[in-house]
Amino acid sequence: MGAWRSPYGGNLPRKSIYFLPYNQVVIDGVFYWLADDSNTMLIVSFDMTSGEFREITLPDDLLQTYSNISMSYLGNPLVVCGYDKQVNNKDLCVWMMRGGVSNSFTKLFTIPSYGGAILRGFRRVVTL
Repeated sequence: MGAWRSPYGGNLPRKSIYFLPYNQVVIDGVFYWLADDSNTMLIVSFDMTSGEFREITLPDDLLQTYSNISMSYLGNPLVVCGYDKQVNNKDLCVWMMRGGVSNSFTKLFTIPSYGGAILRGFRRVVTL
């Protein structure tokens, strides 16, 4: 207790993974990084409590149809956004990961750009 320890063990990410420096999120003591492994996007997580790394695969539909992928968070869930390649990277699609499970991404909605820029950001709306 009260000492630094090394997370190095048998669960380090592969050396072929390149962490994208501009896109990381911290949720409940878990760090998430958007990463690239041989031109395939994925998410790498590190749990501060257990000291373990995990690789989280993104849905094929998200990887094949969307570009400029980024992460954010909406309260607790991790949110992944991407621009639709089929409409000249203008419409923004939002996916949410449920329960920290890599195959649990759900497409929430698509925000049409209508020719203008889309600002990215999320906030929780509280209903009284």
